Amino acid sequence: MASSSGDGQEVPRSAVARGEDTALAAVLAAMMLLPPLEILLRKTTGNGISNQPAIVQHLTLVAGMMGAAIAAREDKLISLGSIHMLIPKRWLAPTKVVAGAIAAAISLLLCLAAAAFVQTERAGAAMVAYNIPVWVVELSIPIAFAAITLRILKHVSDGWSSRVVAAAIVIALVWI
Repeated sequence: MASSSGDGQEVPRSAVARGEDTALAAVLAAMMLLPPLEILLRKTTGNGISNQPAIVQHLTLVAGMMGAAIAAREDKLISLGSIHMLIPKRWLAPTKVVAGAIAAAISLLLCLAAAAFVQTERAGAAMVAYNIPVWVVELSIPIAFAAITLRILKHVSDGWSSRVVAAAIVIALVWI
């Protein structure tokens, strides 16, 4: 399977990208199929799917986090649009590095906060359904923010030196 690059050329999809896309499709399919399956099971067997609304709600969280990670993978995160047209050409590359570093720092802080949140939730005994702890589903939050952070850093530049500079800025910002 391939996708179109910005210049119209076909780019082969990595196994990770195919896996992410397939997993997101499965989550979305489950979200779509669970409510009618619940109705069908209740009408035919008298028993439905235990805590089905909570399962769909948690799948929505997972889908949102996966979608954000995929958007970061594709370098399609929301930006300020055409503001780059106001920046002189000689400043475009350094501006992209600094802006990417700031975005990555924010994403990393969200990852750390989400990890602390999951750790707090882990201390509780809340279950989604079928003995699946809530914290297991919520792990999607720090995992997605970690992926977003790394992908933002990857997209700041094609060169490793600029990525290292961006990573250093991220470390400094998070440390501060």
